Amino acid sequence: TAVGFCPAGNGFVLGAVGLVGVALVVALAAWAARSLSVQETALFINVVVASLHNVSYAIVIPTAPALADALGLGPAYSGALISVYMVGVCAGVVLMTLPLQWRPGLWRAGPSLMRWSAVPNILGATLYCAVLFLAAADVPLHSLSGLPLAARAISGLGLGLSDQYRVVATVHLLASAERPVWQAHCAFAAMFGIGLGALAAASLGALNVCRVRGGDMQGA
Repeated sequence: TAVGFCPAGNGFVLGAVGLVGVALVVALAAWAARSLSVQETALFINVVVASLHNVSYAIVIPTAPALADALGLGPAYSGALISVYMVGVCAGVVLMTLPLQWRPGLWRAGPSLMRWSAVPNILGATLYCAVLFLAAADVPLHSLSGLPLAARAISGLGLGLSDQYRVVATVHLLASAERPVWQAHCAFAAMFGIGLGALAAASLGALNVCRVRGGDMQGA
């Protein structure tokens, strides 16, 4: 494949992106608090979080085929590794929709809801990184084939929870005339996150942090 499977390197980049993402949210939140209204600040933070969630969706795309090869599985596993994230997203949307319908005022608990939605995303990313580092420690990968799929689905659950809350919060916080602009911002942020995630993983492969030759990458 064009980008080889480098367990330690891929685990490092996933962790690094997560730390940079947290720092980015804190910095942007501080800026938004000074420049935007309370309503716009809340939505702005939600949009940034949605972008980071989409980074976590796309960051495995360039290396998924090589991971499937390392597991001794075929292209179907590679496709499942990418797409199962969206299965988790759908589950998250449903899980957030139901309590918001049962308790219409629950949307006001935005900070708590966003913190809880971050939990599955962090857990899923941690589990995925753990599998990669176990692979680097020569743990047999064939017994771990279900863990990356589970990790991806759990991460997607976090995106679904936060994204559905953002949609509901937008309706409550903004007048109808202002909503299209914020929806456009969110769409741009999501696409930017997808592009950034794939670019980060592809750049890692190009840097060859594992210092392996092309012929050796599949076993790295």
